[in-house]
Amino acid sequence: MKDNLFQNSIKALGKNAAISALALILIGIMFLISPVSSMVTIARAIGIILMIAGIMEIVIAVRSTGRPISLLTAGSLLLVLVGLWVFLHPSFILSSINLVLGVIIVVSAVSSLGQAAQIRRSGRDSSLSMVLSIAGIILGVLIILNPFSTAKTLARIIGIVTIYQGIVKLRVASMMNKA
Repeated sequence: MKDNLFQNSIKALGKNAAISALALILIGIMFLISPVSSMVTIARAIGIILMIAGIMEIVIAVRSTGRPISLLTAGSLLLVLVGLWVFLHPSFILSSINLVLGVIIVVSAVSSLGQAAQIRRSGRDSSLSMVLSIAGIILGVLIILNPFSTAKTLARIIGIVTIYQGIVKLRVASMMNKA
């Protein structure tokens, strides 16, 4: 019973990993085809996310307290304004996009490493997936450190590394689905 439950949970994780792998590959291709506009698009998306988060916090605070303005909503309003500023001035985020995407790649690679370790615990060989995941962590850290001189070069390297990490996640996902 426990083995069947464990295998079902590994397969479910494998399906989720496959979806995130395809998303990483598409983002990587986007960065290769149009590096600068991809970075601007992601910066604006971050602005929109900040605005939505701030608006949601304001709505929740107003609904729960019944008061329209409080110290809680003032902080949320600031979040909305920062999101609007980032949306209108994406160059602010472009200067730190390598940090944001590098962290996403490192987190994704660490997740793949954990999933590969689960596969190993189930008795299957996952050495290649583990090595590829570790390489993804290293590449993500390189992006964070940004040893590259131009934003366009960095964007293309982010694209290549993102595609690489997507392929690694697809490999791990296919192994999980076979478990």
